[in-house]
Amino acid sequence: MRDRPTVLAMVLTYNSPDNLVRALQAIGAQTRLPDALLVVDNASDPPASQVVDAWTPPDGIDVHVLSQVENTGPAGGWARALEYFRSSLHDVGWLLDDDIIPPPDCLDVLLEDAGDPDCAFLIPAVRQPTGATTTYPAWHGVLLARHIVEIVGLPREDFFWWNEDTEYLMWRIPRAGYPLRFTRRVIVEHLKGRVEWGIPPWKYYYEARNVTYYRLYVRRSRGKLPRMLLMLTGRAVLREKDRRAYRLGMILRGIFDGVAGRLGRRVDPVLTSGLPGVSG
Repeated sequence: MRDRPTVLAMVLTYNSPDNLVRALQAIGAQTRLPDALLVVDNASDPPASQVVDAWTPPDGIDVHVLSQVENTGPAGGWARALEYFRSSLHDVGWLLDDDIIPPPDCLDVLLEDAGDPDCAFLIPAVRQPTGATTTYPAWHGVLLARHIVEIVGLPREDFFWWNEDTEYLMWRIPRAGYPLRFTRRVIVEHLKGRVEWGIPPWKYYYEARNVTYYRLYVRRSRGKLPRMLLMLTGRAVLREKDRRAYRLGMILRGIFDGVAGRLGRRVDPVLTSGLPGVSG
């Protein structure tokens, strides 16, 4: 074990300059600073580089912005981030969506609880906008060894949005021999999203498609799939105020594409919702 592994912090952002500012400030306030920071911009407008350029990082942190030419969703964005990380010389990666705000001791605690940096795979607890504190596998402060990424590869870009974190963090990494671990000694804050718009139709499509595909062809466990799709359908009917039929159509299309194995970015976030896309 090394006394001080080098850490690359990674932030994925899309059209959230205010969130990105808060995330950068929180990273810069860590009691144990990362050695470098990578910001992956999922084709934001205005570019995230403007936010990064206006931020003064603490001395010693090497900052790099990787700007994508199109929005590839969380799946594509995190694939690019981990591809960069895999080719780097850093020992450990620290992965945060732009709406995740870590407390000042977060990285310190994660490194302490993770143990051997070559096997580091640890996820902090997260305080949701509702106030509830939960533990689940998502991009909210994952500490991950570069060695593990070299072994298991990158997240599935063809998922675009939804379940790419579950497949990677809950399924593929543990199956490679690295158990999923959580710590409640540190709690990150999940900022409130744009819930006033409801859930746009395109998200129903990708959730239905990726859940279907994941259960049928990755886990090969169909037991929970009908209940999951029924709950998704009930949400579209009971919780949404308008365009219910359109959302149901997106769910059906997603199920068909999931069964057929048609993945990738097949539904445009903006055109199907009439509202700004929120993938990233």
